[in-house]
Amino acid sequence: MNNLGGPEFVFLVLLALLVFGPRRLPRISRQLGAFVGELRRAWRQAQEAIEREAEFDELRRTTREVEALRGEARRLARTWADRALEAEGPAPAGPPAQKGGETEGKGGPAA
Repeated sequence: MNNLGGPEFVFLVLLALLVFGPRRLPRISRQLGAFVGELRRAWRQAQEAIEREAEFDELRRTTREVEALRGEARRLARTWADRALEAEGPAPAGPPAQKGGETEGKGGPAA
């Protein structure tokens, strides 16, 4: 409707005047204006609803990504903890062995 110029508008007004008559034209114009206003409001509300839904979808997608990253971080932490425990090995059962294979004793080496 943005392409409606002066001559086109005058033609439409004259046509409406001929079709509806001078008595009904003001009432019909008000009704048409009210209808156009309601149509614009409905269009704006629909656009806002679509934008809100798009933002909500984005938020849901981001939440799923964060949950996936959180799960991955937990798995990595468990893996690292398991590897750290494996690297320590089992706890020794007795006293540590001495270097060089010598044993404790008073007599020294047997000859």
